[in-house]
Amino acid sequence: MSRRRTRFRCALALALTCILLLGSGSGAWAEDPLSLEEVRKRSLPLRTALHHDPTLGSPLERLLELYRKADRVEELVAVYRSHLQSYPADLSARTVYARLLLETNDPEGPREVRSAVERHPDNGFLQYLLYTLLDDAGDRRALEALDKAVELETLPTRKRRWIEQLLTQALEEDRRDLAAKHLSALAPLLGGGAEAHLGAARKMQAFGFHERALKELEAARKAQPAPERGVEIELLASSLELALGRRAQAAA
Repeated sequence: MSRRRTRFRCALALALTCILLLGSGSGAWAEDPLSLEEVRKRSLPLRTALHHDPTLGSPLERLLELYRKADRVEELVAVYRSHLQSYPADLSARTVYARLLLETNDPEGPREVRSAVERHPDNGFLQYLLYTLLDDAGDRRALEALDKAVELETLPTRKRRWIEQLLTQALEEDRRDLAAKHLSALAPLLGGGAEAHLGAARKMQAFGFHERALKELEAARKAQPAPERGVEIELLASSLELALGRRAQAAA
């Protein structure tokens, strides 16, 4: 069976599960602000969006808001729990389920995140969820989880955001090894132009990687920067040369 057909069956099964579970609600539903039919209608496109990309923020927020207004958040969680009992390998559903547990402060949330990571160790987003758990708990293994999330992530915008987050935390925890590992990948993710190389050079300077920062500035010069950026590049280069004890080069 093709991957597309498998994904379609999972999505269909999830939708049917939702309808069955919602239909089993109490008779007091008629008194709720939203009718059962309206919840079904509004939730379907949100759940479909999350099926295709379980990392999306807005659809999950809107889905939770919808079910909170209907006072049926527990039933929403039950939809995904029931679906995973039939389709345990459904990565999209498992990711959404873990996120729902975390968002609703369910005590099962941390266990589910760890279980999801064990099932799908090559998923960067799940690794990032694990990082947030560890970081909130003050666990020093958090940075290692973030490092792995960055390695696995393929979406450039998210990878860049996570690298910058990792660099900030690595600086706080004196983890120059992790900083060095990811700094070289930052400039291309920032766009590769003069300003991107300048930004990467500044971060390298913050970690004390002065020689590497000078190489980034050389790349920035070759990218034909605007005049004001050119001044910034030369000022930073002079500062780096001074830090390396090369006064003659700094004055050049």
